[in-house]
Amino acid sequence: MPRTSMPRMPPSGSLALAADPTLPAIARASALDRLRDHADPTALMTVRRLLDDPQVQVRAQAVRFLDLADLQTRVELAWPLLSDPALTVRLEAARVLAPAMTQGIGGALADRLSAALEEYAIAEMVNADRPEAHLNLGLLAFEAGEPRVAEQAYRTALSLDRRFTPAWVNLADLYRALGRESEAAAELTAGLAAEPVTASERADLHYALGLAQVRSQQLDAAVQELARAADLSPQNSRYAYVYAVALDSADRTPEALSVLEAAHGKAPTDRDILIALIQYNAKLDRADAAERWLERLRVQVPDDPVLKQLEGQIEPLRDAGTTGTPPGG
Repeated sequence: MPRTSMPRMPPSGSLALAADPTLPAIARASALDRLRDHADPTALMTVRRLLDDPQVQVRAQAVRFLDLADLQTRVELAWPLLSDPALTVRLEAARVLAPAMTQGIGGALADRLSAALEEYAIAEMVNADRPEAHLNLGLLAFEAGEPRVAEQAYRTALSLDRRFTPAWVNLADLYRALGRESEAAAELTAGLAAEPVTASERADLHYALGLAQVRSQQLDAAVQELARAADLSPQNSRYAYVYAVALDSADRTPEALSVLEAAHGKAPTDRDILIALIQYNAKLDRADAAERWLERLRVQVPDDPVLKQLEGQIEPLRDAGTTGTPPGG
């Protein structure tokens, strides 16, 4: 599910907390969770060490971090943890390794992973009366290359609670992956008709429907859905960013800039928003404004490799002597 944008500790701070053995396990695991938004080689090196941490919560969170790694890295690091003494760690290892079932493994390796996935399923069925359990089983089946099993699990979750938004969103995502875009959009529409309880849940459905309409080249309808998502979840910087991208694609770049500037006020460290502010101002020949946003990005991430590319986009505007309105506070 999409995360609400919140101020985050710098990667180095989260790394230090996660690696500090004198802190409580919950504090270290939380720091590691925050670090997920800053996946880089340094972070992965820390995670490698924490997979052997004596504290179960930390090991389990370190395994969850491997969602961000490629499959080869997952197998290398998580496979030994299928034998971890802690059930929580074994279950997380099985989950992140599930995609290996689609790679044609056989023999003892396939048997070992199948047994681990069965253990995961048994653990989830303890809460079989809860839609969350069937959602988790659907996600696992999808990763393991079993779309029919995933579809049935999502349907079971919805039979338990038709307002359970994650099941609608993931069922639609399954259909998208299978190339069944019209069915994906229909499920999201049905999810909205089920009247989700919270504004955030409604936002998730509008956002997913907007993306489905973008893929189906229904740009005007997509802009409306993405606008609803951004309005219902104003703190979600990703929703604002994608809405702005859709506006720009619809040749409404000045409106896109307004959306991005408002979003920047709520999420001043969001890199994607800063880059879009630079690019869209440059697109409108607003050299001064683009330069000012570029400087903010440079201060935030001075070693970002995209800086040189962005400077190249602004340089012709400087030579032409174009200016623009400075970005707001």
